[in-house]
Amino acid sequence: MAFTLLNTFTLLESASLNGRRKVFVKDVNSPFENAGTYQYTSFTITNSSVQPLSNNTQQLLPEGIREYEAYTIYTATPMKSSEEATTELSDQVQLNGLQGLDWFTVIKSRKHSMTSSGNQYEVIVVRYPNVV
Repeated sequence: MAFTLLNTFTLLESASLNGRRKVFVKDVNSPFENAGTYQYTSFTITNSSVQPLSNNTQQLLPEGIREYEAYTIYTATPMKSSEEATTELSDQVQLNGLQGLDWFTVIKSRKHSMTSSGNQYEVIVVRYPNVV
């Protein structure tokens, strides 16, 4: 029986996902630094695998985020989370989650490993309700 299982073993297929980068555009007519609008720049997230968030990883999330739908993405495309006290905003990825196709926001991104095809990144994404 074990021999049959080994023969049917297959690797996860890597997928390409749609991503977008939210960029702050300052209003030149305003004296305030934080006045302006946002624009989205689309990009492709290559060689990616989407996994449900493990219980151990979920416990590391801040208290208010734990109840939201979250996934871990392993990808060759570097993605970024927001930086406090700057206008740098989180990247977003489009996933088919529990509520259908929706945008998920990057809350944590780190270099995971180095492979023969280059760097791999581990990205944690969360779907916030009613956020565009």
